[in-house]
Amino acid sequence: MTLSVVTPPSAVITPANIAGSHASNDASVTAMIAAVTAELDAPYGWLGRAIGRQTLRMTMPDWGEGRIRLRCPPIVSITSVTYMDPDGATQTLAADKYRLADGWLVPAIGQSWPTAAASQPDAVNITYLAGFDPVPDGIKHALILMTQSLKKAAADSGSSAGVVVFEDVEGVGQTRYEASKDARAYLAAHGQPVKLRPGATTTGEVACTAFVRGFKPTELIGGLTQQHSLVVMSPTDAGTFASGNASPLDARIPKAGNFVVVNGKPRKVTAGVGIYMGSTLVRIEATVDG
Repeated sequence: MTLSVVTPPSAVITPANIAGSHASNDASVTAMIAAVTAELDAPYGWLGRAIGRQTLRMTMPDWGEGRIRLRCPPIVSITSVTYMDPDGATQTLAADKYRLADGWLVPAIGQSWPTAAASQPDAVNITYLAGFDPVPDGIKHALILMTQSLKKAAADSGSSAGVVVFEDVEGVGQTRYEASKDARAYLAAHGQPVKLRPGATTTGEVACTAFVRGFKPTELIGGLTQQHSLVVMSPTDAGTFASGNASPLDARIPKAGNFVVVNGKPRKVTAGVGIYMGSTLVRIEATVDG
């Protein structure tokens, strides 16, 4: 399955929203905003959500198991559903043959999916409208803080603003990143934590790219396949994030006493939590012994 952007969203923030003496159309700041937005936004941002209203296309080899979870909600509407028939011709499925149900594409009542060409990675294409409108203020402020961190880091490399703290070549040294403390604090308060990169540390704990035994990589971040990072948070913060919403993956959230693998070595989990957007589990986080 692949996800692509057909029509991108309008800019959520502009250089005018970023503090500094730069011009309102500064190309460098515009590029920083684009980079930060891509970290969160569809199709592969870690938030797993379409930030602004945009048109996406999911391409699949078949109809799945009968119902299809559309990626990067909120899902607004279905634009078209096309498929490759057994003769290799592209067919458009009539709108009365399917319906949108709480983010899932399902056959209409009394209908079933038509036969699609076998063994073709692009046999089924679903084009749909997704994204927040308006974009939540919390996401806007997060983008502003993250861009300001990147801008400061560009002018003052190695500062606590939030990027490279030191470099590392395998067998020689390490590269450590640290997220902006201000951005991290703001996002924590809004249930949208900054993603620390592999090797980052915060308050003596270990942030790591890790694989939890028993997890599939896609389960670690609710269906995304780009990365599977475990981001450190304190037990107090973890308690703040626990929303109690039900999810099939709740049982997979690492609990105190479980182990995760960090750089090939087991580390004991001291706290684990699921991060939710509404009732959907979109991220799993854990605090581990340092």
